[in-house]
Amino acid sequence: MTEYQKIQQQIVDLQRQAAALWDSERSAAIHSIIELINTFDIKPAELGFGRAADGKSKRRNRPGKNKIPVKYQDGAGNAWTGRGLQPGWLKTAIANGASLESFAVKGN
Repeated sequence: MTEYQKIQQQIVDLQRQAAALWDSERSAAIHSIIELINTFDIKPAELGFGRAADGKSKRRNRPGKNKIPVKYQDGAGNAWTGRGLQPGWLKTAIANGASLESFAVKGN
């Protein structure tokens, strides 16, 4: 095996090691983030997900796509259109004795 081939093999080995470390460190980071989110009850909007700094949605209006009106909303800004699975905030509130109708948005 030539020196060049040895170095090429070392590169392959190091890339394999780097990928394994990346996966391990990434997994640990995700675990830590999830723990912090759960500990401090952090909402996606508080982290800037789904909203720009000016409070406007980052999504652009798409021609032919109708926006689905919100049917249920709480005082903390959580909202649900009534489609798909009930979100966690609503399930928790109902489990604690609130009624679905108490979150209904007027006019829908």
